[in-house]
Amino acid sequence: MNNSVFKETRKRMKLSQSALADELGLSLRMVQYFESGEQPISRTIEFALRWICYRDYSLLIPNEYQDELNI
Repeated sequence: MNNSVFKETRKRMKLSQSALADELGLSLRMVQYFESGEQPISRTIEFALRWICYRDYSLLIPNEYQDELNI
């Protein structure tokens, strides 16, 4: 997952960076690092984000990103 997919997913869930950080158990700064591309997004964070999308928002990662995510 790249930083633009991470950010777009957060926006589709209508969460602030702070709210997403709380959901993921991360600091606000880590979410900011991920969105800016300063830190790579681990598979663990990617899967946690997917679970939150599915569980709380009945959302799936947009189809245009499926190839990038090796799904």
